[in-house]
Amino acid sequence: MIGLDGNTINKNSNKNNVFGGDVTQTIKKQIRLTPKTVDDFLKGIRTKKPIKDSSIKQYLNKLKNLYMQIYNKVFTPDDLYLLRETKKIIDHVKQHNDKISTQLSYLIAITAILHRLDGYESEYKIYKEEMSKLYKLNKLK
Repeated sequence: MIGLDGNTINKNSNKNNVFGGDVTQTIKKQIRLTPKTVDDFLKGIRTKKPIKDSSIKQYLNKLKNLYMQIYNKVFTPDDLYLLRETKKIIDHVKQHNDKISTQLSYLIAITAILHRLDGYESEYKIYKEEMSKLYKLNKLK
C-alpha cells in the first residue's frame, strides 16, 4: 500500500500513521522540528496516558493552525509555553470560530496535549473548564 507521502506502508508496522512510515518523521516534516526535540516532545506526550500516533498528529495540526492564526509563526514544542496565555487563546478560539464544535475541537486538542505534559496542570484545568462549558452549550442546541 502507498501512503499519502508516496512511501510504501508496511501493514504490520505503524497502522496509526495515515501518511505511512514513522509518525515521528511525519511530525518533523509537518512542523519542522529537530529530531531530539520531536523525540522528547512525543515521549512527554505518551508518558501519562496512551495516545495513538494519529491522534497526536491531529492535535499537533490543530495547535499548528491555532499558533499560525494567533502568532503568525510555525508551531514548535518550544512554543508550548504560549499555551499559558489561556485567556488570549480561549478568546481567540471563541471570536474566530462561530461553530461550538470547532471551538471544542481546538480545546480538545489543547487539553489532550497539556494533560500529558508536566508543568501545565493549572492551564489544563482552565482549558478543561472552558471545554466543559462549551459541551453544555452544544448539548442545548
